[in-house]
Amino acid sequence: MSLRNSLLRLSANGIILIDGKLPGNYRAFMSQVRSISKISDLPVRFLVVTDHHEEHTGNNSQFVEAGVRIIGHKNVQRHLAAMGRTQMHRSLGTIGIAYGFLVLAMGLAVSIAAPVMHFKNGEQPLDEAAGFLIIPLGDMVLFAGFFIPAVIYRNRPELHKRFMLLATTALLFAAAGRMSSAISLPLAVVVWLMPVFAGMA
Repeated sequence: MSLRNSLLRLSANGIILIDGKLPGNYRAFMSQVRSISKISDLPVRFLVVTDHHEEHTGNNSQFVEAGVRIIGHKNVQRHLAAMGRTQMHRSLGTIGIAYGFLVLAMGLAVSIAAPVMHFKNGEQPLDEAAGFLIIPLGDMVLFAGFFIPAVIYRNRPELHKRFMLLATTALLFAAAGRMSSAISLPLAVVVWLMPVFAGMA
């Protein structure tokens, strides 16, 4: 059916598929899925897309119509938008929005919980734990400041893509901060902002 392989995984909640084949192969593909998964009457719940090319995403629209949730990396989203496949980009975007808010919620929770645990375990004095709190909280506020406008302006591509680039860059703050122990602080800042520089090129 295609030059690319697809994977199938059975879970307690349903079937998870990896990549959805070339356009026009949906019926044959699902027939194979049903023959392989005879031991389960559960429906296909998720389709994980690993690449933006048609041999991976060709039947996404049929899966969406069937109520299957599609999961893909942000780079898949970016390539789909650049190729003008906006309907598929938006179908993945719903999952991306939910994932972004989950990142924000977990980030805020961990930002508060980590210093509290360090203080309670005697690993840091109160003032040091409180002083560190501002760094991860600031990172999450920065991410939210770009991510939420990206969601609000998702129907205005010229704003949406810029806010998403800035939101993604904001998440690299912690990684760049750790690099400052091995390289100079100015160089770490340059590395942190590289996606923005690349987007401006």
